[in-house]
Amino acid sequence: MEEKKDICSAIISDAEAYAAETVKAAEEYAGSKLKEAEFEVQTFAVSQNELARKEIADIEAKNAAAERMEKKKIVLAAKVELLNEVYKRLEEKLGAMKGDELTRFIEKLIEKYATDGDEIVVAANSAVGADKIAELQVCKKLGLKVVGEGAFSGGFIIKGKTFDRDLSFATIVGAVRENTESEVSAKLFG
Repeated sequence: MEEKKDICSAIISDAEAYAAETVKAAEEYAGSKLKEAEFEVQTFAVSQNELARKEIADIEAKNAAAERMEKKKIVLAAKVELLNEVYKRLEEKLGAMKGDELTRFIEKLIEKYATDGDEIVVAANSAVGADKIAELQVCKKLGLKVVGEGAFSGGFIIKGKTFDRDLSFATIVGAVRENTESEVSAKLFG
């Protein structure tokens, strides 16, 4: 019986050694897998942080670009408004002409653009009336008919046999603007 006991003890001892060895191998395997997992987690976290930093930098760059664009739009709108104001003031100065100054201005335009038999339509609100314009030497010389019923603000229109010439203040300023806007912009905004 003793032999049986020794054999059983040897089997139990071998089983315990095998179990201890298996547990140790399992713990070592689990430890190495844990280290691998921790390394993968750290690597993933680092890569995600880097991606997040890049995305933040991209968003900041886009926001900065959008901000610059918005500033440029505001500045451009202000420049356009200033240009509009310049030409509006020019039209106001033309409209503010009175008496002899306005009469001379109208006379020069008629001399330059009117032909025999044309009709001059003067703005109804003109500071120099149609009757005074009709008395101008150039109007008499060219046989111009002058009326004061123009439904526009300042200046006059020459109605010709084949075409009309709009010399209203708004049209004059529009033509001046077309010819001078880039030069005026350059002087104003460098």
